[in-house]
Amino acid sequence: MQVIKNNEVLNLNSKILNYKKELKNNHLIKISTSDHTEHIAAYIAWCEVGGNIFVAPTTIENYNEWYDNELKKLEFENSILIPTSGTTRLPKIVVNQKEYFDVQQNLIKDWLNWNKDSVFLNLLPAFVSGFWYGFLPACVNTNSTMLLGSFSGLKQDLKSNASHITLVPNLIDMFIYKNIDLDLSNYDTCVVGASQVLDKHTKFLFEKNCKRLTHAYGSTEAGVPLLKYHSYSYNDDNIYLEYTKEYGIDTKLNTDGELLIKGTSLCANIANFDVDTEGWYHTGDIFEEVDGKIKFLARNNEIVKINGIKANLLLIESIIEETDEVHECTAKIKTKIGVDYVELNYVGNIQDTADFSKKLEKVLPKCNIPKKYIKVDAVSRNSFNKKIRY
Repeated sequence: MQVIKNNEVLNLNSKILNYKKELKNNHLIKISTSDHTEHIAAYIAWCEVGGNIFVAPTTIENYNEWYDNELKKLEFENSILIPTSGTTRLPKIVVNQKEYFDVQQNLIKDWLNWNKDSVFLNLLPAFVSGFWYGFLPACVNTNSTMLLGSFSGLKQDLKSNASHITLVPNLIDMFIYKNIDLDLSNYDTCVVGASQVLDKHTKFLFEKNCKRLTHAYGSTEAGVPLLKYHSYSYNDDNIYLEYTKEYGIDTKLNTDGELLIKGTSLCANIANFDVDTEGWYHTGDIFEEVDGKIKFLARNNEIVKINGIKANLLLIESIIEETDEVHECTAKIKTKIGVDYVELNYVGNIQDTADFSKKLEKVLPKCNIPKKYIKVDAVSRNSFNKKIRY
């Protein structure tokens, strides 16, 4: 595998050797840096000598004691342990053994049409499960090239000769907000990770000449991509994606629209997590299905009731973020004298909140329009880069 950063081919041999020694001498090592080269070296070392790695976000201090207690409850050997926030305030720890990753390498390689000549521009954070489960194993397996992108050198990175590029919704939001001039026609495949791929993200990518869009949705508990995008259709209002179901994972939507998963490719400790019935497990992600095509709507904890009327906080935020006045926002439900209302923390510039609320009446039900606006420098996020709504 070749790793390039700032047009320089990196030599990771000494890092790999150090991690081999650590893995041999310690039952469990923790990787908590955002430096991709450390994660790459640790994974390559682990493939060769085994051992156990806990892949932790860089800002887990609030959960340190909780993690330590949870790790004591788990049984693992030759495993990668990755935390996930799930749909609750407390995270979970997902365990996958080495044999699982041996299979994973081939699955992702085939899924993304990856080979030794592929060049992958990585814009994923190092500690996310998609990086460890998907793109890192695929690059190692095919001995292909990974370009490590950076925000400081993003414009230059985007002009690279990469065949694949991976984006996350937050990054696409930044492109939209800053009106960054993109031309994605050079890439064979654009891969979007995370569940919250909304209409505005998909539409933006195709308007920027995306040839092939792959939505690499896969919960941390499942590991492999659950749903593979292979065609699209959209109008000015809605974008529905058509998916195929692959790789030992069965999926279905329950009566509430939540995606349930079942199959042999789930993580080693899946039994510790939320089970529905007959071996089906909850993902916490709500989808809408129309004519065999589906679209992501929200997480379970983003569907709330406002004075008895069901509302989707993510939809409220998405619509407001499409206005000129607001770049990013978080909608929260507050109660005063027994009456529920929406409070909006926002990054942007709203000159007159009354006029802005009047503008929103054209696109939102009255009960979804914020009653209180609070301007902030940045929306609050937890250790897993998810909005804090409590």
